[in-house]
Amino acid sequence: MNELQSNKKTLDDLEQESELKGSLIKKTSPKIEEDNADDTENVNLITSFREELITIFYESQESFEKQLSFITAGALGLSVGFIKDIVNPFKASGYKGLLGWGWGLLVLTLLLNCISHLLAARYSNSAIKEINENKYDPEKINKRNIKILFINWGTVGIMILGIGLIVSFITYNTLL
Repeated sequence: MNELQSNKKTLDDLEQESELKGSLIKKTSPKIEEDNADDTENVNLITSFREELITIFYESQESFEKQLSFITAGALGLSVGFIKDIVNPFKASGYKGLLGWGWGLLVLTLLLNCISHLLAARYSNSAIKEINENKYDPEKINKRNIKILFINWGTVGIMILGIGLIVSFITYNTLL
């Protein structure tokens, strides 16, 4: 009963937060009535809601990785074409290091994104194995998720820096 109450409290916290943010959680959260609801039914509703949140989380991560790859590859491709057509002659341009570092950072972003994807798949398989072997440890899974989030935020920062360096190179050589 104590575990049910802590799950109920977590669900209530999520519902309150979603009311403030107007998020998807509010639209999909199960309604639990304490007076007439059976404890088993409450646990099933909470479990079902948790499954929905997990699905939303993983779909969001997958979408993030795709978008990051598209943006990075697009920036790399556009910058190559832009440099070829706009910065003439290339040999006479200045601050070529900015361009080289920018391209290098965009390539690093793509590589880290691939590593993040492979690592996420590995961690998911490990979690499934642990659940099947009755060795489920939510703290361990949370640590894995934090590693993936750290890599993802790192790739965003590296991508922004890379694009910034390329824009600086183009700006210097076309406008200044």
